[in-house]
Amino acid sequence: MNEHSFDRRRFLAATITTLSVGFAGCSTDTEGGSSTSKSDSGTSGTESGKKDGKYSVKIIYHGQWEGSFKSDSVSKSIQGSGNKTYDVDGNPSIVSANVQKSRKDSGEELTIRILKGDEVVQESTTTAAFGVVQVSTSAYYSGDGNGSKK
Repeated sequence: MNEHSFDRRRFLAATITTLSVGFAGCSTDTEGGSSTSKSDSGTSGTESGKKDGKYSVKIIYHGQWEGSFKSDSVSKSIQGSGNKTYDVDGNPSIVSANVQKSRKDSGEELTIRILKGDEVVQESTTTAAFGVVQVSTSAYYSGDGNGSKK
């Protein structure tokens, strides 16, 4: 990968994160594959081991990936391979994340989860080659799709 391609991907990842802040549960697919998104207020995320009510972002994928996550006005670029969990500092009103597969392996699942404590509050998955997953949640609104306040 040349330097321009890497910079362009980082710029796109930051742009997608910024745009996804207002769209809870968004997901995007490229080159076929499938994508799902759900809000699971009853699903346990015990693998994080957190019970303190703080937010965290968990990437579940066996291959290499890159992306970013944002909480309120703080954005962080991330990259890695395998499963990884990032703690979100403070008590943000909005948390969003996007991650893209770094290779063409259609059929393999890439999942992002936003957890609050040990509870999965948003999750999105793609199986597309070079697939992009976006997910966000807001402390102000319920997951009923009507924008009602909590």
